[in-house]
Amino acid sequence: REEVGTVEAIERAIEQWNYVLRAAARFGERTDGQLNASYTDRDDVNDTRAVEGRLLWRARQAPELGLGLYGHIADSWKNPPEYYAPMEVHQYQAMGQWNTTRGKLNVQATVQAGYARAQYRDWRFAWATRVLTEFAIWRQLYVVADLSYQDTVGYQRWFMSGALGARF
Repeated sequence: REEVGTVEAIERAIEQWNYVLRAAARFGERTDGQLNASYTDRDDVNDTRAVEGRLLWRARQAPELGLGLYGHIADSWKNPPEYYAPMEVHQYQAMGQWNTTRGKLNVQATVQAGYARAQYRDWRFAWATRVLTEFAIWRQLYVVADLSYQDTVGYQRWFMSGALGARF
């Protein structure tokens, strides 16, 4: 359970529960697939359903370079003024991904480009990029930094986060 992260939604005390199913598979030695299905249940009775997936072919192993396809479909019951909720969103993109490890540093960079549409909006060019870094401080203790930008139908978004993580 978490609050919806806009000032207007926090003022109205709108909270949400996210339920996600994730599946990943390797097809042969060079092809990976991922499929995620999610359901978001909010206090204001605005539920969202979404499915996204990617199919990635690794053109090179070290450092890893992958090329593939990405798709995302999402829909909500309504479009509230307090926060963004996807309405009849369809997004289809080509993608590239680069992964490398240098000593204690892991880096993953992704770029996606294609077309997207939403309710009452025509197809338009949409793209996104992300850089995720992970640095091992000590044994299984990591510092993680994540920076991304998304420009799609209905909004543009910068996202930045950092964390301290441990593996068991």
